[in-house]
Amino acid sequence: MLQQLISKSGGLPKVIVAIADYLAHMFNWVERANLLNDEFITTMETRQDFARLQDLFGWIHSYFRSCPDFLKPCIFYLSIFPKSEIIRRRRLVMRWVAEGYSKDKESDSAEENAEELFAKIVELSMIQPPERTLSTNRRMVWCQVSAFFHEYIISRPKEENVTFALEVFALNGCCRQTSGRTGRHLIIEKSWERDRIVFESIDLSRLRSLTVFGDWKSFFISESMKVLRVLDLEDVTKGDVKCSDLKKIVKCFLRLKFLSLRKRSEICRLPSSVGDLRQLQTLDIRHTSIVSLPVNITKLHSLQYI
Repeated sequence: MLQQLISKSGGLPKVIVAIADYLAHMFNWVERANLLNDEFITTMETRQDFARLQDLFGWIHSYFRSCPDFLKPCIFYLSIFPKSEIIRRRRLVMRWVAEGYSKDKESDSAEENAEELFAKIVELSMIQPPERTLSTNRRMVWCQVSAFFHEYIISRPKEENVTFALEVFALNGCCRQTSGRTGRHLIIEKSWERDRIVFESIDLSRLRSLTVFGDWKSFFISESMKVLRVLDLEDVTKGDVKCSDLKKIVKCFLRLKFLSLRKRSEICRLPSSVGDLRQLQTLDIRHTSIVSLPVNITKLHSLQYI
């Protein structure tokens, strides 16, 4: 519990000291710590006990107020990845391109513009290189969202999230069946117990991206995902993605612009129908067992990265 709080603080000494003072000399400090874990940023922003952090929040608020609107969706998009997750720069950049946050211009490609967006967020100190990282041409290969900023982003009011068309929602732990769970970006976390009934109760008709962490299940492919743009299976760690799954993915998700099968070593070939994904821009098959591509790959005229 205390470790969770320290993790959420992002290692900022000022925040850690404020948490320690808040919990010190309390008879019910365990209960207080649990409440603080549940409402971390909200509690710090509103309680007088954390008045010393107001200058920190003032600084963060000013960053967001001065931040151009075209950059804010990219910032909120970082909440798709778990706190402290190490993210490949190119993966993030190409997802932004697929989502339409970065477009081609006369002088620059969409990918080049996305790289500029990435650089701007680095300047804001919202993403940073991990302790051990590689760089090429002075660019990060890997990045990490500051844990404190991550907590701040996911704490923003739903109205602010909807304004920038993010509507991120996650399946984690033990989720109950509900008709109220909907959105544009679905994250399936490692901790979710893979309840098919719960999954099939979700309105997936507006879903634009699906990101899976942990165990893969074939029922994650739903014909109701008519407008899916991004399918990211890079962090699947259990459960084979079968040939029948790939055929269904191609059949159901004709609007895909980003498909990552990275590290799925059980995949040895792509279906010939992959040529039907006419809008596909990014196909990541690195570290799979694929040694040749189907002839129909030549039909993918929008493909920018493979």
